[in-house]
Amino acid sequence: MKEMQSRLEKMETRQAELEEEILTLTDADRAEAEKKNASAFRIFPRSLLKDKISVRVGAAYYSFTNALHDYNQTPQLNP
Repeated sequence: MKEMQSRLEKMETRQAELEEEILTLTDADRAEAEKKNASAFRIFPRSLLKDKISVRVGAAYYSFTNALHDYNQTPQLNP
């Protein structure tokens, strides 16, 4: 039982790492935004990641006020 719990914890950790990797800007993205004195973020079509990542509605929404993909934080960008 402990072995299974350990494997599940590793899987959850890896999932969190992959989600962060998907949502994090690349250095090139940041550099391009800085050139334009702007901010950047990633946004995805609603159906692409829905139910595949822990971010509600698959990171298809974004709140500029809170700088979050959280659907519950009154997103201003909502397709």
